Formats: sequence, structure tokens, C-alpha cells
Amino acid sequence: MGKEVKRRWIKDLVVDKKVGFLCLQETKTTISQEWQITSVWGNMSCNFVSLDSVGHSGGILTVWDNNLFSQSHSIKQDGFVAVLGTWLGSNSKLGILNVYAPQSTRLKKLLWEEILKVLEKESDFDWIVCGDFNEVRSAAERKGSSFDPLGARNFNDFIFSAGLSDLRLGGRSFTWMSPDCSKLSKLDRFLISDGFVTRWPLSNSIALPRLFSDHCPLLLTTGSPNFGPSPFKFYNSWLADPELESLVRDKWAESRPEFEVFSKIERLSRKLRYLKYAIKSWSFSKFKEKEVVMVSLKQRIAAIDMLADVGNVNEDVIKERAELMVALGDLIADKVKDIKQKAKINWLSEGDENSRFFHGVVNNRLKKSRLLGLNINGRWVNDPEVIKSAVFDFYKDKFAEKHRIRPSFVSPLFKKISDVQRVDLERPFSEEEVKEAVWSCGNDKTPGPDGFTFEFIRKYWSIVAKDFFEAVKFFESSHLINPGSNSSFITLVPKIKDPITLADYRPINLVGCVSKVISKVLAERVKFVLDSVVSKNQTGFIKGRNILDGPFLVNEIIQWAKSLKQKLLIFKADFAKAFDTLNWSFLDNILAQMGFGEKWRSWVKGCVGTAKVSVLVNGSPTSEFRMEKGVRQGDPLAPFLFILAAEGLNVAIQEAIRKNLFRGVRLGNSVEDVSILQFADDTIFVGEWDDENAVSLIRILKCFELSSGLKINLNKCRVLGVSTSREEIARMARKLRCKEDSFPFHYLGIPVGGNMNLIKNWQPLIDKFKKRLSIWKAKSLSIGGRLCLCKSVLGSLGTYFFSLYKAPKKVLNILEGLRSRFFWGGTTDLKKINWVAWENVVRDKRCGGLGIGSLRAANLALLAKWWWRERRESDSMWKKVVFIQEENLNQEARPRNKRGTWSSIRGIEKDLGLMGINIHSLLYKKEDGSGWEWLLENNKTFSVSSLRRLIDGINLPIAENEVDWCRWIPNKVNIHMWRFLMNRLATKDNLAKRGVSCSSDDCPLCLSTVEDLDHVFVNCSTTKVISAHLENWLDWWPKSIRDINEIQALKSSITRENLRLRVYKVIIAAFCWSIWLQRNSKLFKGSCKKEIEIFRDIQFLAFDWIRCRTKFGRALCWDRWSCNPVDAVISCITLAPR
Repeated sequence: MGKEVKRRWIKDLVVDKKVGFLCLQETKTTISQEWQITSVWGNMSCNFVSLDSVGHSGGILTVWDNNLFSQSHSIKQDGFVAVLGTWLGSNSKLGILNVYAPQSTRLKKLLWEEILKVLEKESDFDWIVCGDFNEVRSAAERKGSSFDPLGARNFNDFIFSAGLSDLRLGGRSFTWMSPDCSKLSKLDRFLISDGFVTRWPLSNSIALPRLFSDHCPLLLTTGSPNFGPSPFKFYNSWLADPELESLVRDKWAESRPEFEVFSKIERLSRKLRYLKYAIKSWSFSKFKEKEVVMVSLKQRIAAIDMLADVGNVNEDVIKERAELMVALGDLIADKVKDIKQKAKINWLSEGDENSRFFHGVVNNRLKKSRLLGLNINGRWVNDPEVIKSAVFDFYKDKFAEKHRIRPSFVSPLFKKISDVQRVDLERPFSEEEVKEAVWSCGNDKTPGPDGFTFEFIRKYWSIVAKDFFEAVKFFESSHLINPGSNSSFITLVPKIKDPITLADYRPINLVGCVSKVISKVLAERVKFVLDSVVSKNQTGFIKGRNILDGPFLVNEIIQWAKSLKQKLLIFKADFAKAFDTLNWSFLDNILAQMGFGEKWRSWVKGCVGTAKVSVLVNGSPTSEFRMEKGVRQGDPLAPFLFILAAEGLNVAIQEAIRKNLFRGVRLGNSVEDVSILQFADDTIFVGEWDDENAVSLIRILKCFELSSGLKINLNKCRVLGVSTSREEIARMARKLRCKEDSFPFHYLGIPVGGNMNLIKNWQPLIDKFKKRLSIWKAKSLSIGGRLCLCKSVLGSLGTYFFSLYKAPKKVLNILEGLRSRFFWGGTTDLKKINWVAWENVVRDKRCGGLGIGSLRAANLALLAKWWWRERRESDSMWKKVVFIQEENLNQEARPRNKRGTWSSIRGIEKDLGLMGINIHSLLYKKEDGSGWEWLLENNKTFSVSSLRRLIDGINLPIAENEVDWCRWIPNKVNIHMWRFLMNRLATKDNLAKRGVSCSSDDCPLCLSTVEDLDHVFVNCSTTKVISAHLENWLDWWPKSIRDINEIQALKSSITRENLRLRVYKVIIAAFCWSIWLQRNSKLFKGSCKKEIEIFRDIQFLAFDWIRCRTKFGRALCWDRWSCNPVDAVISCITLAPR
């Protein structure tokens, strides 16, 4: 702030951008006079807090508009200034923390800890943490300067622990630049809390031009320009409304002039369009009506509660309140369903009552996917019209075929389908086939231009089926889909964290339901012939082939070459927008050479050749344009068509090998070369290390590009060498004009060619676990939701790694520690009490755990699947390579670090043997020699879960009783009951055992004696009154309970039908849950409900759980329930439609 020119520049930015809050770092001065503030703000209608510089170093200044923000207090420490108060426009509590971090990694870590303490203490505020952090989050955020992994890890851990998210940056990738422009870093950023994201979901940040500073000014805005109307989208919650079926039936049966067209496909599209407008109008009025009803219900419930507060209620009023709560619950449940559909959460199959989590997911996805602006001709633009025009021009040009005539590629090496297969592909479409296609499409997938989900189509299939089948039959005879019926949206998914140009986005197509059904029918047919025409080195989208085969083979080949000290070329190819650039004539030519019939090829042309697309820019579509090349990602047929076309590349390589233009790798005495490995467009070439061989490969790829349209992107290609020096690899990279790489490198998301006994090679998986289990999810999920997420992490993130490599014990301990800490609500830095040992949590429910499963068991079971595959698969490529390896090399004589993946996988026999598991005894060869059987499954087929359960059953401790899990109860309450029965709740005596001191050991409800589990749920005077109410309501509730074991005995004493037992379980759980909630309310808030109100809560909770978690629940009657709950459920099931 010392120079006038810089102060003037800052002031102009404040005025021009209408800044309400200004955060400056490195002021290099002491703020003591008004003119210093007015020189950067322009007037004195403001307030400020500053931290003086030390000499001419450092200094922080925060200024704000008094008309926008009212300060309550501020916090100043070395490195930051925090201002807390109220944002007047929304009347919300907001804290803004202005950071200027030191250079030292050690001092920065101390600063992160101090900031974390402030955020935890002031957790009821929404937060913006901004400024110069003097740290980056990854190596990609530095250019031309050294990267400190430890500093980045500390910074990332701080962000996760604080529950902050990094606001996307528009304008440029780096915020700091050295004077000579040789070094660039992203040192400045906005970090925001999930509460801030929820309140201002459209927030974004932009880097402005740096004129008089080495840092770019960053501008945070909470709004977004209007990009235009968004298209209609159907929400599945609407299906529960009985009015909708009548509307659909009436509108579909109408006879309108625009429906009378020749094309049955066009007729179906027009009927869907007409229905869309009718439902759109209906849903709008329905939404407004629901909002009015919801407000009215809340007001009436509040009024009844006020009457109850003074004791002025009778049974009729209580009944009215229960009925009002049911109605309100239904409306809220519908809203949660809509949010879940927006959030697209697949892992939370059992649901979570906390809609805050789904709001967070939706807002986070919106924050990440929103297009903030574009760099157009070197200028940052955020004008909606300019952006939409630029997007339209870019993608229209991208999908335009500029080379109408391309050289044809013909080879006798293409495999051909049989005559029987050709006839079967072209057989007439059946009604059952069309129905199966509809039923195989996802329920909640984002819809295309028509706006309808397939859940809607299935729900009203009896109404729309005839028109759908006629449309498919019309396509069968005409080979055409009308352009208006083959439209799709392109949605833009960022490929990098801070996208700047359209090249930084990945286009994904949202296809309309009419063309999607037709594509699905064709896809279901063609996938059965792929194995006969696509070579074994292609592992993508073909039944019986595995994505892991490619990484496995690369590992084996690398270790084979290393063991023989043989030089080897590995070329990792990158095709620019492969799916989007495939030439249609080339595709048709390949299909013809593979023996596909004329009718089938015409169907394919009809699907791809009539496609029209528009691009969604922040939810609003551009104008439509025709595609002239490419297959649409999102179309069910697209992946199969692509791998058929990609077979042309494999054939081109085989032709080159046959003509001695390229030399692959021959393992041992094999008669075949290994030269190419493919998973769709992810391709790796292996060959002899030779300049001529490498240059020849590039020529082959260039020729293939001319014919197919698939352009090799040399800037993103990688070259590696086995048994070669760094200098040789660097020289080869320069010769091929690509980039060099080193081992381990990533192929299909898995590190390949490295020593997986080293912890550092597992760091990508550890980082993924941390990211998925980030703190904002822990805060916004109940413990039941966290349980589901812990299971899903095991089921998805670690699968690829664990299926190929045996994880070191330390890695498993780190990952289990992350899961345990997350499950109990902790963070990467803050550990909460683990009330049950983790080994007891992960064990199977039948063994007294929660069924998460240990990572060690999952790892060994996934590796064991290769044993099963070895016996079941006869001609897979990976098995041939293993056979050659074992035939030509003495595995036992090879050094440990020279052994391949298969050698490591075989080592699990010893690991299992040490546990007492003989894997050979679990396999049984059929007497007729036709195959093998797996003895742990009834269907005799190997399953990872069966072996994992066996391993965990042996290694983990077993409880006396299995977990009494009830599906009629929320997950969080089931877990509460699990802890309750083990005496692992946070009662004061249990806290004392764990070294946690309380101000008083007395029960917060009655204040009469030391609090323990028996007292809270049995002996407390409040509990006894509630039990008396339950005794009057239920004929089976005992007159006196002495300890919690008698509560458990209530269930075991029931010998009657299972239905009655379930009702009892629900009521007992509601009793324990309600008592605990009120105990916590009294302890932490100083107040709780009266005993009669708690009893009514128990009644209603149990009623609501059954109503919301059973198919018959909506028919459950409160009057019957309040008299006799078991009879109410029985009569409800009797009356419920089957």
C-alpha cells in the first residue's frame, strides 16, 4: 500500500466491481489514519480491522461496507485476521478470515492449527477463508518452481479437517507470477464452508489481471448471470401422486392433428412433447399448492405445541397433531426424494434422513460443474450470450467432418461373424425385447431433451407401450430416426479443477428416451457377437473380459523384460476426443469387413447419422446442430460401436507386424507377439526398443488417423523404456515429439510397473479415501449414512488396487484408520471416541458387527478371484502370458523384486494357509471334467463376498449374539440399539472410564444419582413415568423393569409371529432413541420435553418409521395405531393392495 499507483488501482477495482468486502495481504505498513482506508476504499462508509506489518514485511487489512455487513467481533493472530458478524442481506452469520501465511512449512502447519481452532470455536458461522496461503495443493499448481509434498499434504489435511472446500477459480490457472514470468503458482484462493455453499450455491471466484502486483486480485461473487431457461425435468416423487396417472392417461389418449404423422417415431416424440407441457403445468401448480399446504401445516402444528406447552390439549388435539405430522412428513419426504434424484447418490441405498447431506452434494456438484466464464482469444468472458455463442460454434465445428473423403482401410485379418449371428442380429424386434430395453435403463439417470426418466416410462408402460413398440418397428423397416426424435443434450464435465477453455471440459450426451430405447435394443443384440470379432487384447465392454487384464499384462511384460534385462518400448497413446471424432464411413467399412449385414449397418447409420445435439451451458441449452462424426458418450450403443471400430487399430498393428514394419514383444517360445493392449480408447503399445520401430509406430498411428478420424495427440502421449537409461528415454521422447514417463505410471487408474510394497505407490488410493471421506460429509450425515459410505468406499475406491496387488499392512492400517475415524465422526486431525473397537465394527452382522468387512479380507478375496479365473477361462490373453512365464522362467529362482504380479497373487495361498484356509479345498472339479465349483456358494460360482466373510469370520472376534438389525428402523437407530446393548453409549460413567471428565456425574434428567445405562433407560424417574404410559398403551410392556437386560428380554420372550416381533422391536427402539434424545437435550441445551410428550414422541416415531419404511406403510391408520399397534399393522397389511 506504500505506492499511490497501487492504492489507486485497488480503489478502482473496489468501485468498478462494487466490492462489499476487501481483504488485502502484505500491506507492508501500519494502518493508523483514515486516509489510508479511503485511499483503497473511496469513502468512510466502512469499517476495518488490520494487522500491522513487521517493518516492511507482512501486514493484513480487512475492510467492509457497513451497509452490507455488521461486525460482532474480530480475532487477530500472527498470520490472519478474522472478522465475524451478520451479512445483512440474508441476515446470516458470516465469518471472513484473511490469511497471509509464512514461507516456512513448519510455521504454516502451526498457522493451520490456529485457524482450525477458530473455525471449531465459531462453528455456528458460515466461513470464507481467503488470502495468500503461500502453499499449493498439488504439483499441478506450480510451474517452474519446486513442489513440497509435505507442505501440500499438511494444507490438504487442514482443508479437509476444517470442513472447507476450494472454490473454483476462473480466469487463469495461477495467481502468482515471478517478475521474469518463469515461475507460476496458485498461492491465493477462497476456501468456503459447506454452510456458505448451501446459502450461496452459485458462488464463484475469478482471477483478475495483475497490473501492479505479483499476485492476481481474486474476486468472489455470490450470484450468476442468467443463461436462459432450463429444460423440463421429471422428478420421480411425482409418481406417487394419484392425479398424475389420470393426467397421463387422458393426455396420451387425446387425438390431436399434430399426432397424425407418417412416422411412428415422430408421432411418439410429439405425444411425449405434448405430455411434457401438460405435466410441466400440472407440477408447477402442484408445487405451489404443496408449499402453501406445508406452511399451513407448520403453523397449525406450532399452534398445537403452544397449547400443549400450557397443558391445554385433549386426545382429539393430539390425534389432529399426529395426522398433521403425517401429512407434513409426506410432503418433506417428496422434497427429499427430489433432492436425492438431483444428487444422484447411488451408494446410499438404504437412505439417510438428513437431507442436508443431499443439499450439500447438489450444491457441491453445481459449484464444480458450473461454467464461470471462458478464455476467448486471450480474454476472460462471462457474458451469457457470448459464452453460449462460443460454445455453439466450438462444438458445431468439433462435430463437423472436414474430410469427407478418407482413405479406406481394408485387411483380410478382420475376424467375421457367422451367418447364424448375422441372421440373429437382423431378426424382427419383439415386444418383449423392447420392454427389456426399457427396464434395463437406469431409474434416476439425468434425462435427455424430452425430460422423462425411465422410472416414469416403466410406471406408465401399460399406457405408452403400444406407441413405443410401433416406433421401434418403424425404425426396423425405415432404418431412420427422425432428427427431432434423435436429439440429445451435451452436458459439460470439467476435466481439471479450474477449467478455462472449452478444451478443459468433457462432453457427455444425455440422450432422449425414444432413441435411447432403440439404441438399447441394438446394444443388447450386438454385445453377444463382440467376443467373436474383437481380439483378446481389447478388454473394454465385452462380457467375460476384465478391465484389470490390461494392467496385469503390462506388469507381467515389464517384469519379464526386467528379469532378462531386455530393452522394451512402452508407448501410452492418447487419442484426442476419440469417441467424438470417429468417422462414420470408417465405422461402416469395419462393420462390412466383419460380416455385418446390410440391414444391421443401416440401423447403425440410422442411429448415428440422424443425431442432433445442443449444449447445456449452466443448465440452459444452445441452439441445435447436426453431428457429422463421432458416437455419443451416453448412448447405450456407442461403446460397442467404438470398440468394433478400434479393432481396426489392432488389425493395422498386426498387418504392420506381418510386413515387418513393427516389432512387438515375443515372450519366451510364444508364436504370437504382444504388441497392443486396449480398453476402448485407452491404448498401450509394447515393442522392441529401437528408433526405427518407434518411428514406424507413429507412422502407423498417423495413417490410422487419416482413415478413422481418431487423431493421436502426441503432446499427451507418454514413452517409457524398460532396461533403458533416462537419457535414452528422453532422447526417444524428443524423437517422437511426446513426453517421457517413469515407473510406476498410471494405466486405467492403477499404478503399473512399480514396487507396490512401497507405501508411496499407494498414496493415490489413500488420497482418494481422504477425499471421499471428507469432513463435510461426516458433519452432514448421520452415523447410519456414514456406515453406508464406509461400505461403499470398500466397494468402489479400493477394488481395482486390491484386485491386482496385495496391500502392505501399513497401507491397510492407514485406510482402516480413515474409515474408523470417519465412522465415529472425526477428521484427519481430530479423533473422537471410538466407542466400539474397529475390529468389532467391521465384522459380519451375524457375528455381532455392522457388516462393513475388513479391507484385508477384501484384498485377499479379490486376489483369490484370479485363481478362479485361471481355472474357468481357457483362452484369455492374461492366462496365456502366465503360462508362458511359468513355462520359460523358474519363478522361485527370480529375485523377490523381479517377480511379476502373478507371482504375488499366488502368494496369497500361503497367507490364507496361515489362517487355516486351504483355498484348494474350496474348489471342486466336476466329475465330468467340464469345470470347477466353488463350495462356499449355493450356485457353485466364486464370489468375493463369500471368501471375505470366511476370512473375517476366522480373523475377527465373534460376539455371543448377532446384531438384531431391523429394516423398519433407520440405520442410525439400529446402530444406537447396537451400542445400547453393548453398553457403549456416552453415559457419564462410560465417559469417565475413557478419561473424559464431566462437570457433574449426575443424571441430567433427574439430578438424583450417578448416570449409567441402567439408570437412564430403567431407573430414572423420568423413564419410569414414560414406562408407565407405555404400560397403559401396550399389553405386553412389563409393569417393572430392573435393568436393560430385561428390555432386551422383551423381544426374546415373544414367541408369536415375526410381524408382531418386528412391531415390538420398532417400539422398543423408539423408546430407547427418544429417551436418549431428551437426555442429550437436557444435558446440552438445558431443557427437555415433559414425560407425556416424550411418550407421544415414541408413539409417533414408531408409527412414522413403519409408515415410511414398509410397502404397506401409507395405509397405516393412526387411530388404530394409538389403540393397538400390532392390530393396526396386521389390518394394514390385510387391506394393502398386493
